[in-house]
Amino acid sequence: LYTVSTLPLADLPLIRQALNFETKMNYYIVHPTANTFTEACGVNNAYSAAIIGAATFSAILAALFHCSILTGHSDVKQMESNTTLDKGVLIFSAFCGIAGNAVHALGISKLSVPLAVLGRFLIGFGAADIVHRQFVVSTLHPSLVVAESARLVHFKVAGLLIGLIIGSLVELAPYKSI
Repeated sequence: LYTVSTLPLADLPLIRQALNFETKMNYYIVHPTANTFTEACGVNNAYSAAIIGAATFSAILAALFHCSILTGHSDVKQMESNTTLDKGVLIFSAFCGIAGNAVHALGISKLSVPLAVLGRFLIGFGAADIVHRQFVVSTLHPSLVVAESARLVHFKVAGLLIGLIIGSLVELAPYKSI
């Protein structure tokens, strides 16, 4: 019992993979540089934990939000008629990731820890793991679910690694713009 979504299946994997990659890269790119940023702002280094943890906290809130939206939409017939809602959740997630990056960058350029935390908080709302899993289960034939789930995990790990590498390279660079 699987449905064929009205979403173009050719575009769906690319969108999910890009969102997974972007979300994980956003999570981990800040880890190597948060301490240097708080020092440049002249605040206690403990605020670097707030900058790092804001995304995780809002990702938990986003997961609860996504669960509450999707709880009533797990039925096959309802899922088929609610692809607009699911697309809306993915668009909201993508928008939050982009807006979070912009606010975080503004916080860095203004040396403002509150803006940086707000940006990281918005980035956490970009996490849509539950929605991705719901799409995989409801739009693919059961024989393809494991392969697509593994593909999504590969993109998450790639985002994690690239985020950490970029953050580390920025931290190690001899020129710091902060």
